[in-house]
Parts: sequence; structure tokens; C-alpha cells
Amino acid sequence: MIGAVIGDTVGSVYEFNNIKTTEFPLFDSESNFTDDSVMTFAVADWLLRDNNHNPQKLIDTFVWFANQFPCPMGGYGGSFHNWLLNPKTIYEDVMMEDGSTKTFMRDVREPYNSWGNGSAMRTSAVGWMFDTLEETEHVAEIQAAITHNHPEGIKGAQATSAAIFMARTGKSKEEIKRYIETRFGYDLSRSCDDIRPGYTFDVSCQGTVPQAITAFLESTDFESCIRLGVSLGGDSDTLTCIAGGIAEAFYKDIPKWIVDEVWRRLPYEFEKILVGLNRNSFYREVSYIPQLSKIDGTNMSPNRKRACRSTFIGKIMDKMLGSSAKQIIPSNEIERFVQAQDDRICGYDAAFSEIQDGHKESYWIWYVFPQLRGLGHSAFTNYYGIGGIKEAEEYMSHKVLGKRLRDISNALMRHKDKAITAIVSPDDARRIRSCMTLFDVVCPNDVFGDVLDTFYGGERDGFTEMMLGL
Repeated sequence: MIGAVIGDTVGSVYEFNNIKTTEFPLFDSESNFTDDSVMTFAVADWLLRDNNHNPQKLIDTFVWFANQFPCPMGGYGGSFHNWLLNPKTIYEDVMMEDGSTKTFMRDVREPYNSWGNGSAMRTSAVGWMFDTLEETEHVAEIQAAITHNHPEGIKGAQATSAAIFMARTGKSKEEIKRYIETRFGYDLSRSCDDIRPGYTFDVSCQGTVPQAITAFLESTDFESCIRLGVSLGGDSDTLTCIAGGIAEAFYKDIPKWIVDEVWRRLPYEFEKILVGLNRNSFYREVSYIPQLSKIDGTNMSPNRKRACRSTFIGKIMDKMLGSSAKQIIPSNEIERFVQAQDDRICGYDAAFSEIQDGHKESYWIWYVFPQLRGLGHSAFTNYYGIGGIKEAEEYMSHKVLGKRLRDISNALMRHKDKAITAIVSPDDARRIRSCMTLFDVVCPNDVFGDVLDTFYGGERDGFTEMMLGL
């Protein structure tokens, strides 16, 4: 499985800087694991802990890993991020022992019909876990379907897991090729030289998995597979993650220096999972997994910080996950919103684009549509909560923030034919209503009142009004 992580790490610096050659340094100072590796380890951890392969336990595992590693290099995909952060809240009536009924609230995360390559990039551990191809494909479907329940999303995960299973059990490349083409309908007739010139960024399974398998089929050893994968371009970290997982299973040999380079970049928690997989699955067949924190005796404290190039928002999230909310509530520095909105992945540009398109996907609601502090309980909500009318007035008079809030509210109004919950989640719809209620008080007869009239039938947020003393 470390072959997938190596592929992810090598490809990480070329995802948005594609190169069409096999001649490049495998690692540089910026090379690091991405969300592909985080979720790969999450699936492996689930397999090691749950022999029944319960989908809900995998959902819980994904959420736990995302909380532990909230800002991997490149961030999480928009739809997956939304799935993580915006579960549906449902209410259930439960009969108690005394005959009374009590209502319980719980969060539910439902699959979102994705055909994206995320289901394939995280599945490599499945290929090492089982005795039969049938069970391998069955569990690959389970792990895919909790998010990627589109037939193409499931097929991509099954094809990748099947290729790893066949590779580790001694099947030839021709046998693997024939099975993948026959069973899944992927076209593996084109060579890397045929694919490379016109291949561009593609996040779909059908636009990533066949190309990754082709890189493996043309390779002569593990390293050449990774180089061929990167040379194709596209979503290079995911493509080489998939290809690297298959190549490792086939060659069962990775140069020590390559393993060492990646091992130094792994959090201690990931090391433990790899060692556990090496001891408790067919992954025991590989012989190059180091002991925990024993590479050259350097930088190997179990408590060392992960090396991770993070976004501004990721750093804030890391701070919050390691601190109490009281420690991080700011003294109303308005520039915290500007810094957050300038984030290169989850900033205002992403928010405005998504609202223009009529569908929110990424992680920005708190600092783009801010509401009064005290309306939520999380550290993140408090950090980006408005301290009162005075700070709200300062926000609107700011040369950047006030204009941005008006602009994105006007962009929202262009979808007046839609329900607000068709654009954002129900939770985010409530946050926007509280934001509009606050700023309608500060700036009456502005677009904020129009948003409330259009999407909420003129109904203001009662909690916001109560906190304002209205």
C-alpha cells in the first residue's frame, strides 16, 4: 500500500503543474502526501478494525481522519468536503423503558452519486486484504458506495482493487489487462505515448483509472511506473496513487531510498497503520516496510509534526483542533475575514464562483456569510462570529469585505427561481439567513433584505434578532 502513498507524494507537486516527460526529480522539498493518502489510510484502518465491513463505521472513520488531518496538501475535493462538513440532521423518536417517547438528533451522511476518482485512489488496501477476487470487489464496492455510488465510481474502485489483487497473486500483465477490459469495459489499447499529448486534468474514474492502469502495464519496475504516470499529466497525484498501488503489488519491490523518503513524510499514525497492515493481511508479503520511526534515526519522534504545506484555513483548523475555543476567539480583528477569504482553495473566489454556478461545494460559509458570535458552538463558528453591531458596521465599511458581501448576495439573487436549499445545505441556509438578518439591520434597504424576502419569505432569523435585542 505504500506504493500508492509514494505515487500520491511524487505526483503531488505536478497536479497543477503537469509535465509531459518521465525525466524529473521524484521528490523535492514540497513533495507531500495529499488527501489521497489520508483516505487510503482511513480505508486501511477500517479494514483492520472492522471484520464485518460496516459502511457506517467507514463513514465514522473518514470523519475521524478528516478531523485529525484537516488540511492535507491540496485539500479535500469540494463534494467530499461538503459531505464531511455538512451532514443531514435527522430526528428520531425512540420509545423509552418507561413507555415515554424521547426524540434524538443524529447526523447522517448520504452518498452523492459521484463518479469521481476518489473512490479509486483510496482503495489500495482492499486489494491486499482478501482471499478471493469476488470478496475484493465486494468490499471495494462497499468502500466506494458510501460516497461514490454512481456506477462509474464503484467500477473505478473495483477495477483498481481487482488489479491489485491479481497483481499480488501472480497474474501476468496480459491477464490483468484482459480481465479489466472484459469485466469493466475500460479501453486499455492506447499506449502512454498515445494518451500523453492530449490528456488533460480529469477527476472522473473513467478518465483516470484506465490511464493509471496503462502506466502500470507499460512499466518495467516500480519507479518507471510512477514516472510514466506523472508524465501523462492530468490529476497526477491521484493517477500515480492508483498506478503505484498496482505496481507495488506486481513487483513487490520498491527501492529503499524511495520508501525512506516517503516514510519521513508520514505522520506516526500512518506508520502504525502500515505496520499493522503488514502484520495482519497479505501485505505481509512485502519486506520493505520499516519498523515504527526507525529510519536512520532521524526526525523520528512519535510526536513529530507532519510536514504539510497547508492553506491559511487549514492552519486555522489545525490550531482549533489542538486548542480550546476560548484560546482562539479573536479580539474582533476584522482582518481575520480578509485572510480567510484570500485562501487559495477555500476563499472568496471559490465561494463566489460556486454561488454563481448555483451549487456550494467547498468550505467557506463561516467567513463569507458571517453571523453573530454565539449562534454556534464550534471553535470555527466562534472564531468567525461577528461580535455585535459595531463589528458588523466595521465589516460593511471595510473597503474589501462590504463590497464582497454585497456582490455574493447579488450573485445569490440570480437564482431566485430556486429554493435556497437547492444551492446550499439546510444548515448553510440557516447560516445565510442569520447573516442576512444581521446585515439587513446594519444596512436596511440593501440586497440583504431582498435575499430574505426572496429565499425565506421575508422571515428573519429569530435568534439573531433576539441577540440584537430586537
